[in-house]
Amino acid sequence: MIKAKILIVGKFPDKSERLDGMMIRIMEIDRILSAKYDLTYLDINFRNKSPKIDEVDGRRVIRLNPIYSVFHIYFLLKEYELIYIHSLINFVKLIPQITIGSRSYLIDIHGAVVEESLSSKAYAKFIIFMLFEKVAFKRSLRLLAVSHAMADFYASKYGIGREKIIVLPIFGELIEESMALRGRSEKITIIYAGGDQTWQNFDIMLKIAQTNNANEIRYEFFMPKKIAEKYKKFESSDIKFSTASGSELLENYFRSHFGFLLREENIVNRIATPTKFIEYVSSGVVPIVIQPKIGDMSYYGYRYITVDDLEAGRMPFEESIAELRSHNYNCYLAQRHDANNGIEQLHQFISDFYGKGAL
Repeated sequence: MIKAKILIVGKFPDKSERLDGMMIRIMEIDRILSAKYDLTYLDINFRNKSPKIDEVDGRRVIRLNPIYSVFHIYFLLKEYELIYIHSLINFVKLIPQITIGSRSYLIDIHGAVVEESLSSKAYAKFIIFMLFEKVAFKRSLRLLAVSHAMADFYASKYGIGREKIIVLPIFGELIEESMALRGRSEKITIIYAGGDQTWQNFDIMLKIAQTNNANEIRYEFFMPKKIAEKYKKFESSDIKFSTASGSELLENYFRSHFGFLLREENIVNRIATPTKFIEYVSSGVVPIVIQPKIGDMSYYGYRYITVDDLEAGRMPFEESIAELRSHNYNCYLAQRHDANNGIEQLHQFISDFYGKGAL
């Protein structure tokens, strides 16, 4: 059977980029769609000086420049009945062509691009994204959100019917309960995997590791190689900096009790679903937070400890930690069930769009 064609606007990542949050989502959406549909990727970037077609892991990737390839992009869009756009960031690169051509498209929101640009003081980007977000979202046939909080936010912001928004957080492969809840290392271990960006509040993590070890806690930081090397000078018998592959990181999650997830309270974090959070709760790691208004944590009733608890020495006993892990795993299963419903809704919409029933 000939598969229906979908043009995916976004970068198909190479292997070196697949630990980035946005790239992880692109890969997972690819996994969801590629079995049923013929996918071609359109990577629009100012660094693409001339048109180029690549094959990346069996995917056809067309690389074009938004200025030099204006007409090329226009005629390419005309070849596809349905276009899946990853983020408002990629939509604005298509404004002339997608508006003139009145193309049918979906937008995967990813995050609060307008609000994030403002908070990071990228004012030129903020103005551009603010000008086009409303028309982009209202004209989109469906919006894909990573959380119920995100869906509610944009439904309220633009008066969009909630039924038009598909909630689809990304979970990857199911981790079985026996693995997620298996025994931990004897010494309380706190883990962190990520970078040292300001919004991660890594400085708070490092300060805690250096000054709060009355309970003989072990701190494991897994970071990109160059960043980990920068912090080697802070190592001690209970503080380690290193790098790890995806499978190695998972094994370290299984040995850890708690994990840092230090996000400030703002709209960007309130509607997000951090990849790190899903990795934690699915593998039995209890989140340590500054505040709990992160995505759908409250919606599903996830439990956590706070930085204040940690610094005051209010650590749960081993039996209580086991209860927290078990409770969070059940919340994870409930959220995963809703994500599977989101996958079904996405497939059903595309199937109905092409009018062919289940493809």
